[in-house]
Amino acid sequence: ASTYHPTPRVCTHKAMPEQGRKVTSADVLLFTSPTEGYLCPLSANRYNIRFNSFKVRDVDSNTMLFEVNAPPADDEMDIPDDLTPEEEDQIRSIKYQFPESMLSLKRIGTTLDFSVGPEPLPTFRMIER
Repeated sequence: ASTYHPTPRVCTHKAMPEQGRKVTSADVLLFTSPTEGYLCPLSANRYNIRFNSFKVRDVDSNTMLFEVNAPPADDEMDIPDDLTPEEEDQIRSIKYQFPESMLSLKRIGTTLDFSVGPEPLPTFRMIER
């Protein structure tokens, strides 16, 4: 368990936490703004959590507004261990632009699909802020 107990404030995290310091879900729930980077390196993915797809749709018309899919698992490239933080950001990011007309939609829905490798993931929690 972490002994670090931050107080609610504007998030000033600019990079990954100090070496050896674990960031908990309680820490993340105190963030009041986005971080400027990821809180763990790609190499921390010991459960082989894999992004498969992301979709955004207009709920009322069921019109798909955006969809992106990862390549099939057997087509994946090997990711080197010595990536710079900027290269890791590029691998982990999805870039998209929506037209201004999207702001007038009453309801949008998103679907995010992940898979997990062969080892069970007993207590996964995703926090979207």
